[in-house]
Amino acid sequence: MISNTDWQNTRSIFHHPNIKQKNRAVPYRLVAFDLDRTVLRNDGTLSFATRSVLQTLVERKIHIVIASGRPYTSLPQELLDFPGIEYAITSNGAALIRIHPFEYIDQLFIPAQQLQKLVHSYAALYPLEVFISGQGYASREYVEFPTSFGAKEQHINYVQSTRIPVENMPEFIFRHQDEIESMDILVPSAQINQEIRQILCPKYPELHITSSNDHMIEISHGNAGKGNRLIHLLQLLHLSPEECITFGDGDNDADMLRISGLGIAMENASEAAKKAAACITLSNENDGVAAALRLIFIT
Repeated sequence: MISNTDWQNTRSIFHHPNIKQKNRAVPYRLVAFDLDRTVLRNDGTLSFATRSVLQTLVERKIHIVIASGRPYTSLPQELLDFPGIEYAITSNGAALIRIHPFEYIDQLFIPAQQLQKLVHSYAALYPLEVFISGQGYASREYVEFPTSFGAKEQHINYVQSTRIPVENMPEFIFRHQDEIESMDILVPSAQINQEIRQILCPKYPELHITSSNDHMIEISHGNAGKGNRLIHLLQLLHLSPEECITFGDGDNDADMLRISGLGIAMENASEAAKKAAACITLSNENDGVAAALRLIFIT
């Protein structure tokens, strides 16, 4: 049941003009989606309804792309094994990967000089995590007690099963300073997140600084970002942004939602994501991605 009449009556996908594929002069050829709180339910699973719709799109030769802030090794195996899902944008656009056969199409690293400054400024204040070759490494205290640093209860298993704990994070980062795709500062509240981002963004204009949730400040190369990596992929596939549909829920999805032919935010999305999107679908718990794709391609 639609719970928010504001978006239902204004920017709901169910009231968007000419939303259906058959009504478009330029057909949609590619669908890219975020994972957490977007295509996945809160328990981290892909619903039967979503799986069914994605299978239909694969059969219709629509390109399916994962676009996540996660590193590659943290992507759900059920999506990596899903027949027809071809590409993954990971680490907030620091990496573009072909899934089968696996290969890096593009990979960006945080410049060492900026990385060193960030570590000197924040390593003593907050836990850090970094992504190297698609693997996540995090401060030991965060891996052992993630909820003490802002992570929600349902994310404990995800953190502990996907992050390799590191005892001395600054030393580890400096040892690998030329191969870090992304670094996260793990903060305890939305207020601290906002305050630090307000400091970092003007101070480091050459970096891509964003957030997928309240307890993570996510930093990568300035040319990263899901939107930039999606444009690169579209160029490789000889497609235009108008032929692309994107789904997301977080601030880190805003650039991708903005550049696509049809950017769709979830009902549970951040304000930045909703502002960047053309319209809004149901929440991830109510299979919003499946509902939108069924409306566009099937009904």
